Amino acid sequence: MYENSLQIEKTILVGDANENPYETGCLAADRFHAVPVYDDAKRVYRTVMGEKFKMFYNPMWNLLGDFSFPPGTYYYAGNDAINPFWNIYDQVLIRPCLRETFMDEELKILYKTENKQFIDENNHPLKSISDHLPIVFEIREEEK
Repeated sequence: MYENSLQIEKTILVGDANENPYETGCLAADRFHAVPVYDDAKRVYRTVMGEKFKMFYNPMWNLLGDFSFPPGTYYYAGNDAINPFWNIYDQVLIRPCLRETFMDEELKILYKTENKQFIDENNHPLKSISDHLPIVFEIREEEK
């Protein structure tokens, strides 16, 4: 991993993971290993079959579903047997050492600005702009 060769641990990954937080690439120990609960992630490592794997904390789980609007960053109404319709493909993953600087209330899926709507009349992403809704977050500067 680049973190080891660069001798860093304050890593933030942001972007289109092209899968949901609960899918293999995001959750598996040998992949991003991004878990939804900080108390688990703060252990830093998890041992699987004798090998230690670092963890990320993935706060995007908190935005998945209809307790907040919009319920995801990407909408797909396909006819697959398993289809959640709303997905969170766009994510921010942080190493546990940055958790104290992550501002929970600033993590948002944007669906509008003062001058522009990013959703259509069905409350789905406005595809003339993008098929994904953008995310924003804020990290406080660490006190010295």
